[in-house]
Amino acid sequence: ATSINEGDTVNFTGSFTDPGSVDFLDGLLDDADWKVSINYGEGAGYKTLSDMATTGSISGLSHKYSNAGSYNVRLKVCEGTEDVHGDEIIDGEGECSVASMTVKVNNVVPTVTITSNNGTSVLAGTVVTLTANGSGGNPKLTYLWTGSCSGTNVSTTVPSTAGTYTCNVLV
Repeated sequence: ATSINEGDTVNFTGSFTDPGSVDFLDGLLDDADWKVSINYGEGAGYKTLSDMATTGSISGLSHKYSNAGSYNVRLKVCEGTEDVHGDEIIDGEGECSVASMTVKVNNVVPTVTITSNNGTSVLAGTVVTLTANGSGGNPKLTYLWTGSCSGTNVSTTVPSTAGTYTCNVLV
């Protein structure tokens, strides 16, 4: 199994061979193209990659995983369904082989920083705008302010009297 963090990309490679080059049913050269497809395990099904005329390496596959979880990735190679020999159309074997692997995507705890338009020390009655900047974790972060602040990722407050005001944000 491969283990990555949310938002990371996995690169995949593979290879395949065909042990028989002559179709045992009709004795003709078995040179049907192979159809290659991949299922990244996120519910979208197989994605057709290409037709390959020869056996060999499969490369250049990459996929970004945005959410934590365990994904069963499957690479499928099928022998073509038609093969042309001169004027004659011969059905390919149509056999498929599937290789699989598991990708474990780890949850990434978001980080947050707070910035202020007026610094950390202001006079009573001054408008203070705090901006929370979150990163990491799943897309579409949410912000929960506590203490003397409220809002989304931006909180505006006006301290009415001198004192210490505490604002916390949970992302």
